[in-house]
Amino acid sequence: MNFGGYIRNRLLVLADLLCIYGVWAAMVLGYHAAGGWYDPKFYLRMWPVGLVFVLINGLFRLYHGHWFYPSVPYSPVEELRRLVGSSVLTHLLVVAYLVFAYQTTVNYSRFVIFMSGFLVAFLAQPVRDLMRGLMFMLRIGQIPVILSGSGRMARRIEETLKIDRYLGLRVVRSVGDDDSPALVEIGRKLGVRILIDCRDPRLLRAQM
Repeated sequence: MNFGGYIRNRLLVLADLLCIYGVWAAMVLGYHAAGGWYDPKFYLRMWPVGLVFVLINGLFRLYHGHWFYPSVPYSPVEELRRLVGSSVLTHLLVVAYLVFAYQTTVNYSRFVIFMSGFLVAFLAQPVRDLMRGLMFMLRIGQIPVILSGSGRMARRIEETLKIDRYLGLRVVRSVGDDDSPALVEIGRKLGVRILIDCRDPRLLRAQM
């Protein structure tokens, strides 16, 4: 794993943890302040819910940079769909755990849990986008790539990646058509594992 991918991966995990813990804290304290009858301290024992959320996100391949290895993120629509599924599954597991582990021996709010699941489902992506924007502004967590090709498409892709906050890809080397046979060696030397090729893949395979 390259350093940029490692940092990006961990900061996306941090964004997810901030989202789910922030939502739970707001719901628990807000509902209690509004007159909900239960002990808020009980929810402190539910801290593993954040780890469950992160684990399910990992299984859904929502962390790019290496973890379970998607080299680039899904489209925003697909990411939202998977985050919604992950939040729903996480909170259903919480409900199942509470039902079987505690039954009627403890008082907790089902409203808090279901509303937390709903809010996390639709707030996780905005929180991730804020983290991506911060990484872009500070120039950290950018995943290095090699760009192969010398035509108009290659130039457009390079210019797009310079201003794109979502993908988090940074072109560290542009390679022309004549240098294709040396791509593997260049990648090893720079510690880069991702290639963006702007030509016919059959030509690239033949040259390499």
